[in-house]
Amino acid sequence: TLFRSVARRPAWAGAVLGIGTALKIWPALALAAVRRAKLPAALGGFAAAMIGATAAMWIWFGSAAWSFLA
Repeated sequence: TLFRSVARRPAWAGAVLGIGTALKIWPALALAAVRRAKLPAALGGFAAAMIGATAAMWIWFGSAAWSFLA
C-alpha cells in the first residue's frame, strides 16, 4: 500500500512532498517578487488568466467542469 512504500522510502516521499508543495506555493512567491508599483498590473494579469482558464474549462467541459469538487 501507499503507507508501506512511504515507510520504506522516506527520502522519496519527502521529495514528492516538496515538489507538490512547490507547485502550490510558487505563484505566491512570484507575486511577492513584483515591485509595489507594478503590483496592480500583476494582479490584473493574474485575474485575467484565472478568468480565461475558468472560461476555457467551462466551454470545454460544460457543466461537468467542476464535478470533481462534488
